[in-house]
Amino acid sequence: MNNEEKILELLGQMKTDINGMQTDIKGMQADISDLKQGQADIIRRVDKLEANDTDIIKRIDKLETNIERTFKEAWRDIETQEKKLNQHEEKRHRFGIV
Repeated sequence: MNNEEKILELLGQMKTDINGMQTDIKGMQADISDLKQGQADIIRRVDKLEANDTDIIKRIDKLETNIERTFKEAWRDIETQEKKLNQHEEKRHRFGIV
């Protein structure tokens, strides 16, 4: 095989290699596109989770407020009942009822 044939063979092999690389590049570009789409899906899901977290935090805050209000009302009721009991006890003592 002379030099010209060797060069032509090498050029042919290089062309085949380049074609293979171009095919690989196209596959990688498709993979990148899929990854970008997956990333966009993940970002949407994270945004949705963050929105849900905000909603959950608002619900928890509302529940805490309701619980605090309920406890305050309960303590007020207890205080009222204690006052009534004390008044009743005072009346019993005034009238000599033990």
